[in-house]
Amino acid sequence: MSGTIPLGAVTAGSVAGDPEISFLQLVRRRAAGASRRIVFPESDDRRTLDAVRALAAERIVRPVVVWSSDAPPGGAEAAELSALGVESVVAPTSGPRFDRTVERLLAQRRAKGMSEAEAAALARQPLYAADDMV
Repeated sequence: MSGTIPLGAVTAGSVAGDPEISFLQLVRRRAAGASRRIVFPESDDRRTLDAVRALAAERIVRPVVVWSSDAPPGGAEAAELSALGVESVVAPTSGPRFDRTVERLLAQRRAKGMSEAEAAALARQPLYAADDMV
């Protein structure tokens, strides 16, 4: 398999015989090379924003933060995240993306009794909006 490390090559503190590269450094380097976008819906949690800052600063992933429509980003925090290349999205409360999320929720849960109003209420939450983005 290309890009894999033989099990015997990994020792405590080195990778493939190179004592200068730790296993964690190798994982970070490979993740950065993949240029993946990861969506973070828990923008009200300081730990999430700290992780987003670190991942963006090290260019490990391209983070997308989904904000609640009740608490969109603003001020210095929004400017700092933007400068790091973090994409900010406010969970939609209407429009095509919102409608798509509602329809997907109904398709999955209508048989279990979910109403359109319940699906719409869930679709407004950042977690469900983020789920529909991936």
